[in-house]
Amino acid sequence: MEIIHKSKILKILQIAWQLFKPYKTGLALLFVIMFVSGLFELLNLAALYPVMNYGLEQPSEGIILKFFNMLLSFLNVDNLFFVSCILLIIITIAAAAVNLANHFVSYRLMVKMVSDYQKLILEKYINSDYNFFTKNQQGRLIYMGTMAAKQTGSMILYSITALDDLLSLLLIFSLLMLLTWQGTLAIVIIGFFYFLVVKRIMSRIIYKSGRLVQEANQEKNIILNELITGIKTIKVFHIFNYWQKKYHNAVDKSLYNEFKMLMGRILPQSLMKAIFYLLVAILGIMVSYEGGEKIISWLPLYGTFVLVASRLFPSVQNLGSDLMILIASLPDTKAVYDLLNQDTKKISQGTRTLQGLYRKISFQDVWFKFDDEQEYLLKGINFDIKKNKTTAIVGPSGYGKTTLINLLFRLYIPDKGQITIDNVDIAKYTDKSYLSKIGYVGQETFIYNDTIFENIKFGLENCNKDRIIEAAKHANAHEFIMNTANGYNTIVGDAGIKLSGGQRQRIAIARAMLRKPEIMILDEATSALDNVAEEKVQNAINHISQYTTVVIVAHRLSTIQDADTILILDEGKIVEQGRHKDLLDNKGTYYNLYNRQQ
Repeated sequence: MEIIHKSKILKILQIAWQLFKPYKTGLALLFVIMFVSGLFELLNLAALYPVMNYGLEQPSEGIILKFFNMLLSFLNVDNLFFVSCILLIIITIAAAAVNLANHFVSYRLMVKMVSDYQKLILEKYINSDYNFFTKNQQGRLIYMGTMAAKQTGSMILYSITALDDLLSLLLIFSLLMLLTWQGTLAIVIIGFFYFLVVKRIMSRIIYKSGRLVQEANQEKNIILNELITGIKTIKVFHIFNYWQKKYHNAVDKSLYNEFKMLMGRILPQSLMKAIFYLLVAILGIMVSYEGGEKIISWLPLYGTFVLVASRLFPSVQNLGSDLMILIASLPDTKAVYDLLNQDTKKISQGTRTLQGLYRKISFQDVWFKFDDEQEYLLKGINFDIKKNKTTAIVGPSGYGKTTLINLLFRLYIPDKGQITIDNVDIAKYTDKSYLSKIGYVGQETFIYNDTIFENIKFGLENCNKDRIIEAAKHANAHEFIMNTANGYNTIVGDAGIKLSGGQRQRIAIARAMLRKPEIMILDEATSALDNVAEEKVQNAINHISQYTTVVIVAHRLSTIQDADTILILDEGKIVEQGRHKDLLDNKGTYYNLYNRQQ
């Protein structure tokens, strides 16, 4: 794969420009400091020439020695060797101070940029609509926020380092030209062949291997995420070999290409070291042919040239290494760039503040289909959810019950029609004021590895323990919590693995009740529970429904027989609605569903 095509170079430059554009001022300051640091390094190296020349008492010839002679003449001293040594000390201290300032500014800028871009990825996730997460693999999204973001940090770091090395290289090269153009010409010829080697390695090995490493690392993340998420099922079916094989293949692919990249980076470094020492030896042999007195007169120039060249070759080598790392990090950086610039849908919110539900929520001729579907999932939905009443939604699987709830949460927006609260479209309210009035408990309860206290609190600020205990009591959870090892301070494990299904559900209900919602939505909240656990959760739901507007999505019709209104959703339409007894008397869809379950 050839990466030095114009289109690829333009893409690299576009990505680099977008990465660095917000930091123009800091980069301008950094460039000035880098240039000053390079000049002082140049002076530091150049100051070695007069020290050796005056030490060997040789005549002052050439631009560099004439410059130092002019500088030292202002001091009006006889011992030029001593003064040149003092000048070398002063320049060395100044160069070290400026170099420290250079690294301080560059590293601080780099850290800020890496931090900002990692935060931008999280903001991108937070601000993307729900559909974005349903279309992307969880492992890939985690990889983008961790490993890919880290590689973007490498891109930023080594872009700054490469700029520093390039400036240093150009300044040192100019000093070599002032010392001897013949020796510099030899370095240019060698450098040209070195560039060809580096270019070929970057084209054939580094970029291609870097892309394959990125793909393998993403695959590892996805496999691990799937393994950990489904560990119970995998253990029960005893299919570890399948997951091991997938993971081992991804690891081998990653490490093989990492090895190729490492070898690709070390080859130019080894070549550069060999070239440097060979060049020094060849120049030494050439000087030796001049004979006795002439060799001594050449020694200051030869010694200075070798010392300066010894700084040039590492700069060339470092620049080559920087480019190798930049090319290796390009696939991940491009992926982050594409993610941040991806046109994800964001559901806009209104500006009004919802004060409360006073009469009813209404679905008014609501139609909805997913972006990649041709047929509507929901077709002309019309019904009301009355304040402080319990409304149940039942029907066969796959016909839009949960989607209906997701529309109510504004995770999706209707293609046609509207959802209103007291005759005002919910789209006109701010998300914060609207969603703060809603509590939610789903079939798959989100419990994380912390204490029961923190899981009920769930990030709610200004919340004391008394309020949490009150919410737990409303959810019929306080008794079992107090029977755990440390009460409300008990750690529940990843995904609440130390709790039963019923206990997790009651914690979720307590979490919702803590926010004192006016509308409680229960989406299959008891479908995965046994009879005993279901009874306890159902008691909690019955308690809540006495003073809260409740919406229940259920498969088990036995759990919704006391609902004020039961809606039957079939093939995307409301086909029946009424109370339990009335619907049985109608002997329609609900009657058939009920008899099947009996």
